[in-house]
Amino acid sequence: IELLESLSETACEASLCALGRTAPNPFLSTLRYFRDEYEAHIKEKRCPDPGCKGAPAGGFEVGMTALALLAFAQSGIGPDSGAAFGLFPAGAGVRKAQEWLLAQQDAEGVFRKGQTSRAVLEHLIAVVALFSSIRDLPAVVAERKKIHDAAVRGAEAALRLQAPTGGWGPNPGDPSDSWTTAWGAMALL
Repeated sequence: IELLESLSETACEASLCALGRTAPNPFLSTLRYFRDEYEAHIKEKRCPDPGCKGAPAGGFEVGMTALALLAFAQSGIGPDSGAAFGLFPAGAGVRKAQEWLLAQQDAEGVFRKGQTSRAVLEHLIAVVALFSSIRDLPAVVAERKKIHDAAVRGAEAALRLQAPTGGWGPNPGDPSDSWTTAWGAMALL
């Protein structure tokens, strides 16, 4: 959590583009107001909310992996980065996150893993993160094409998951909400 927070703050301060400066804001805002819930989910593998459908463990793996990847990408850390955080090689972590997310994409282009209480939201975050993570890779790199093609399939799936009202809800068929719709808009940019 501390690493994600630090990377997100760095992205806000150091990114050269407006999207890079604002992309971490949803994470930082929820962390500011719901840090105890993040800690319960991540460190204790439980949900303090008895109504949470994602309890007891994980349940938001695609979304959390995508948020971590997005924080790295917006900090300028790609799969070939030589940066390290203690003993953690950041570039290897980025590559592992990319590969893991790609493995979660189904035949319809949706990124998902098991049951989750926010399937559409997680999918949209994954699309944003994958597009962001290849921004600085040369177009001729085969790995970039593979990730780009998966992200495009994800964006196409996002359009199919869009609510009839034009926004997105956290799950297919849910009414749209501003949080999920914001991620939907970023996924299509």
